[in-house]
Amino acid sequence: MKRRLGWAAVCVSVALVVTLPAIATAGTTITGTVTATPTYAVNVDSGASLDYGSRAAGATNVQPTGLTQTVISNTGNADEKITITGGDATPGGGGTSWTPVALAPAANEYRWRFVEGVTDVAVISSASTLVASLAPAGTKTYDTYLDMPTSYTTPAVFTFSATVAATAP
Repeated sequence: MKRRLGWAAVCVSVALVVTLPAIATAGTTITGTVTATPTYAVNVDSGASLDYGSRAAGATNVQPTGLTQTVISNTGNADEKITITGGDATPGGGGTSWTPVALAPAANEYRWRFVEGVTDVAVISSASTLVASLAPAGTKTYDTYLDMPTSYTTPAVFTFSATVAATAP
């Protein structure tokens, strides 16, 4: 009977020896991995709004009064493609809206352009590329121009806007 107790004690010791390799020893390296996710963010600085004043039908290359440039900045942590998407110009008080177009406007159409050097981008109802790739903290400065409809149905104060978005280049 005494022998069996001794043998059980040896078995317990062996079980402890088997679990020891799971404990880190001096010189053991622990590694980890992480995937850094880029942050795409853009800032648009053109003041509170751009005021193009009162303009006649057919007026072209109209610049806003006061602040005439719009600065777009990459506030993310990766290179970004910057796009701009516009929509209809809507008259205050109702009436016929104007449709944004890429070329010279006709009746009840308007063209709103962002120009930087030789880059001339019209704001239309689908995304137009302002910058193919802008580095983090990079900026682009644009002059904006408005081309009025050749004629319009509703004389009113029209409001139009654009959405600027940042994505992977």
